[in-house]
Amino acid sequence: MPAASIRVSLQPQNYDQSIKNFSNHCMLYYEKSLSIHDSETTSDEDQEQLQASKIILDALEHQIINVHTDEITVEYRKFLESKDVHHHSEHLKSCGLFAEESRFKPKQVSTISSSLTHQALAEYTKVRDLERRNAHQMQMTKRRIYLEQRIKGKFMLHVSSPRIMGEHLVTSQAFLKHARGIITNFVRKYKSKVGSHSLLAGIAAMMKHQIEEDKTITLWTLNGSTLSEVNFSSANPSQKHNGEVYMEDAIELLSSFMLHYPDEDEAEKGTSQKYESMYSFFIHGSISNSFLRYMLSDLPSSHELHAKPTGKLHIAHSSIGNRDNADGFNDEYTSLISWTQGLRCEIL
Repeated sequence: MPAASIRVSLQPQNYDQSIKNFSNHCMLYYEKSLSIHDSETTSDEDQEQLQASKIILDALEHQIINVHTDEITVEYRKFLESKDVHHHSEHLKSCGLFAEESRFKPKQVSTISSSLTHQALAEYTKVRDLERRNAHQMQMTKRRIYLEQRIKGKFMLHVSSPRIMGEHLVTSQAFLKHARGIITNFVRKYKSKVGSHSLLAGIAAMMKHQIEEDKTITLWTLNGSTLSEVNFSSANPSQKHNGEVYMEDAIELLSSFMLHYPDEDEAEKGTSQKYESMYSFFIHGSISNSFLRYMLSDLPSSHELHAKPTGKLHIAHSSIGNRDNADGFNDEYTSLISWTQGLRCEIL
């Protein structure tokens, strides 16, 4: 058969069962690729199934690209002849993507009518999109619940003593060093990622606002998706998702010098698909303006960020408390030279 007449088509046998098998593979792949899970619990069998699902989805993409051409692309030929396709041939056949007798060599692939191919591709694409949408919605709900658990678990550590965060007094140089280290590490890791810029800009805006408010506490309310729905690249489904790493790093950053102000409806909204989770945070009232200037100097300047500050700022209710050390009277001593080294002049 001449190359120009080669077509790779969906096989029509056992169509309903093939669609069902394809749907199961789509569900498996998208749920795992978007999920919050521990990579250590992923078995070899799970990884084998994930790889098979990926190959099946790749096969469909190649088929969609090649359906309108008389000669299949070089990329599709290489795909058909690859070891992965041979290895997962049974899975591919169970989804109806190749004829059993083809052995995945282009010149031997069976041909069916163009109209049937287009009809089948439309159905396969519909199934794929549905499973991807369902998985995304399910994982959004799971992420909201996971975020709620992480915030409660992390910020509960700070309620035991009024002036202690973690292991340090917030007026001590040890606290300042620890907080600045976390800020610096976060900035170094995510500054190049535009997806983090709204959060970094929001933190900077909050610090500046709090420095201006010597007596009252500034409350910062933001959408939980700022923390839970950021992803920088496609992660291998068998590995920890990049968005989950970012979520944990962001919570670590906030909890290094902020406290969580829980909304009474927060937990309910966080588990409902009808609501976006909103969270409120405030800077510890005993952190001085001097310390805040140090920490602010570790954040990127406004000229380096390509997003507006996330969240809304407002004055908190007096029941939260007040700023009892804005002037730094209770701070552990630091020299003037050391203080000036931490400042940055930002030209507007």
